[in-house]
Amino acid sequence: MRGLRTSFHTRDGVVRAVDGIDFHVDRGEIMGLVGESGCGKSVTSLSIMGLVARPGRVEAGEVVFDGKDLLKLTARRCGGCAGTGSR
Repeated sequence: MRGLRTSFHTRDGVVRAVDGIDFHVDRGEIMGLVGESGCGKSVTSLSIMGLVARPGRVEAGEVVFDGKDLLKLTARRCGGCAGTGSR
């Protein structure tokens, strides 16, 4: 995953919940995502799976799995992907 950025557009302005996260997980590896409450763990996970609800929006980045950027796949082309989200 490179440069993931997810924001929530509200009446009070834009909240950048995830701003430029990068990490790499090789096949067969397991990664844990830990941090303080409110640091973006859940939004990062939801972004990866394409499950960010409005008013949230994945605005940048790429999540590559088996050579495909999951953030660019439509729900139809995603097939076995976890969610269809709001991209």
